[in-house]
Amino acid sequence: MKNTFQRLTGRLTFRLFVSHVAVAVSTGICLTILMFGLIWYATQNPPIELYQVVGLNYGMMWLTGMPDGQPSHPDIDVMPGWTLIVSPDDKIVWGRGDTTCRAGTAAADCSELLQRTGEMGLFERDGALLAAVEIPLVTGQKIIMKRGQIIAEPHLIYGDFVLTGYTQLLWFEIISRGVMAVPIALLLAWLFVRPQVKRLSVITQASRRFAQGDLGARAHDHREDEVGRLGQQFDDMADALTQNIHTLQDLAQRNTELALQAEQSAIKAERARISRDLHDAIAQRLFSLSVSTTALPGIITQNAERGVQQAKLIAEMAEQTLLDLRALLVEMRPSNIPQHGLAESLKLLFRQWQSLNHIRIEPALMLTGRHIPAAVEDAVYQITQEALSNVARHAQASMVELSLVEGKHQLVLSISDNGRGFDPDSQPQSAKFGLMSMRERAQMFGGRIGIESHQGGTTIEVFLPLVESQ
Repeated sequence: MKNTFQRLTGRLTFRLFVSHVAVAVSTGICLTILMFGLIWYATQNPPIELYQVVGLNYGMMWLTGMPDGQPSHPDIDVMPGWTLIVSPDDKIVWGRGDTTCRAGTAAADCSELLQRTGEMGLFERDGALLAAVEIPLVTGQKIIMKRGQIIAEPHLIYGDFVLTGYTQLLWFEIISRGVMAVPIALLLAWLFVRPQVKRLSVITQASRRFAQGDLGARAHDHREDEVGRLGQQFDDMADALTQNIHTLQDLAQRNTELALQAEQSAIKAERARISRDLHDAIAQRLFSLSVSTTALPGIITQNAERGVQQAKLIAEMAEQTLLDLRALLVEMRPSNIPQHGLAESLKLLFRQWQSLNHIRIEPALMLTGRHIPAAVEDAVYQITQEALSNVARHAQASMVELSLVEGKHQLVLSISDNGRGFDPDSQPQSAKFGLMSMRERAQMFGGRIGIESHQGGTTIEVFLPLVESQ
């Protein structure tokens, strides 16, 4: 029940209907209070014309035969004071209110008439507003009246239903106007608000369909008002997003093609490097072994001692060729990262490399265990492999320090040796190719490589960003 009420009160239609009803009711209440305030102000500050009308009403009472000498009555005398009618011969013919003058009394003997001493119109006495008027009648008599402010309260009588006083009438007016305003406000809200809510619902449904993947969803509201402009802005935004999505799809397709091309280029470059290594190192040694072995019988025949030395050189050359071939096979071996993980694969690589090259390596791997994209792991493994290969071939080092640190947003790989250093311009072609290969692998993932080399060692630092898109 509570959830149903929350859903109802949260709807725009409900809020608009409530706001219309609240405006209508509050407007009616404010107008009622204003009207009663004006009436009250008018009763507290009556003009002289109102006193004149009251005086004429007393004249009608006399003409209709109302008895003389009646005291003030709250239902008839709405103003305190007295009213007298004087004949042309200055005798009182009728009186009413707070006065001792009665019919037949001479005007000269009436104390109320003697006390007014020429006061006419509105005046104040003892902080109270008073009015003295004198109205001649066509029959020759004249009405002389002295009255104060209105003391009677308004009242409403409808059968047995009686309301008296400002408070009761004010509450009655407020409640009755509020009750009458509610259905009128609901009708007007239904007529004017419902169409606008429908238009907003169309925009909402279009946005929901667009968010669910329907790129053709549009509001199609072209009216020149706030809702229409909102619909047009949504349509413009949807058109722009659709165009951007198509552009991104084209870019993704293009990036896929470029990645395939880069992969093919990397494969070709790797094959070329292996071919050069085979030709530069192993093939030349095999050729030397073939020549030396062919000449060995003749050397032994001529000089046995020299033949033994030559045989030892051939054996050493064969052993070095075997070591070079084993190192090349290690580089060509498929990565076992998916089975053992990056850390264990690198440790296995370090052990194999150290046993083949007899160079001490001190690794420091600080990985958090968080998921690293497989492509980044492969790049780290291959860059490390290439860097160690360059150290073994060209650095003439006795020790390598390697660290791999996984941060929140990037991987940092650092490889330092205590070798002879190098000058990039005077490096062999194979070493230049190795550095270029490492740099290209890092750039494929938005990374970079920094190289610092001097007499006494070389340091290579690789920075690879870690992002979800990888």
